[in-house]
Amino acid sequence: MAVLQHCRSIKPEFSACPFVFNVLDYTPPHAATKEKPRLRLQFDSTRIDVWCIEDLIPEGRDTSYTAEKLTAIQLLKERHIDPGSLVIAFGTAASPNADFAGSVVVGCKVFVTDAKEDDKGSPTASISDKLNSIIGSSSGEILIGSINQERINDAELRFLSARNGAAVVPKLFASPTSVSVGVVNVSNNKEYKKWDSAALERFAVVAGGSYTLSMDTTLGLVRLSLNNPFLFIAGIANRVGFFNEEVGNRKYSQNFAAVHNAAICLAWLLPGFCDNTND
Repeated sequence: MAVLQHCRSIKPEFSACPFVFNVLDYTPPHAATKEKPRLRLQFDSTRIDVWCIEDLIPEGRDTSYTAEKLTAIQLLKERHIDPGSLVIAFGTAASPNADFAGSVVVGCKVFVTDAKEDDKGSPTASISDKLNSIIGSSSGEILIGSINQERINDAELRFLSARNGAAVVPKLFASPTSVSVGVVNVSNNKEYKKWDSAALERFAVVAGGSYTLSMDTTLGLVRLSLNNPFLFIAGIANRVGFFNEEVGNRKYSQNFAAVHNAAICLAWLLPGFCDNTND
């Protein structure tokens, strides 16, 4: 949110953001509420709302649980997201690639597998028909195709380097064939390695001409729960299976580089998305 508000007319090379987004409303994290977004912006005729899923989960609940995330997304869908409006799922992720931390992946397709697929009471029962399949967005493909290479170059110049498992030069990878692979309903952290491997193996079976550079537990859930035009922006924090080694006790600094770079990407690409969405 800070990146989206940091635009300087003097010495623009020091600006995080290339354009002024008019701030209509801002709520600091300690005062977050499920009744309004963290940040509301205006760019030309487009209103932009920034929501945090964790803000919609009742205090004291485990925000990593798939069931809690789905309830929060459903609340957004029912109360706050207009049908047909562009939804950009934003967050940190892991990558199957080594030495990739700090890079950012932009795509419009997801593949999600369920660790409780044999449980009839699984929280994902309502979206079970979309699991283990590549689900895309035709509108998202058009938007990715409209990205200006100069914007990518300017964004990359502002990227920070991660401390561990870092890309030598962090890059922005935007492609309509890039798929966000996800695993949901993992209730024991020790089982992530098993299910991450299973998800990648299942994805490989149906990949065709698609590929993946990012894995997470949330971005795909957003797409499967909504029928809106869709994009995801994933800041890479670590290699798949190496969370403890690369993030470990540096959760703030390692994730900061990943989410900062993803936010820079959003700031530089968002004006173009607004223009093309309004055409």
